Amino acid sequence: MTHSNETEEIRTWGMWAHLSSLVWIPLMFVGLSFPVLNIIGPLIVWLYKRKDHEFIDAQGKESLNFQLSFTLYNFILALILIVVGVIIGLTVITAPNQPTDSQAGGAVFGLGLVGFSFLLAVILAIAQLILVIIAARKAKKGEFYVYPLTIRFLR
Repeated sequence: MTHSNETEEIRTWGMWAHLSSLVWIPLMFVGLSFPVLNIIGPLIVWLYKRKDHEFIDAQGKESLNFQLSFTLYNFILALILIVVGVIIGLTVITAPNQPTDSQAGGAVFGLGLVGFSFLLAVILAIAQLILVIIAARKAKKGEFYVYPLTIRFLR
């Protein structure tokens, strides 16, 4: 769906519906980032400008759906890390002085899973950055971008 005949202002607001989700990045470097900050920017833009034009409304919903999905995926990843951490902790605490091979193997597997989960979190963050930039560039051109792997919370 292309809206290249939209005004510069409408396309710019469409772009900001996406880019505002990245406000967590500079704030992270000064210690002010928190888990759902990526949702707040698009939510503000969408609530403030959604009635001004259907293009801004659509861009805001798409951005919010992606950011909500992204947050959910990261929450699940964090939950996995917590569960694995508890299992590893219980394995180490309850292990006798001479751990069995299965306890040692479980700890190695758990640490591997933690490492994999951390790597996946980094990949998700990089993917978020790249996809948001692509969506913002498309919006600035008046084009609609559909994020991959996005749950449609808002229709």
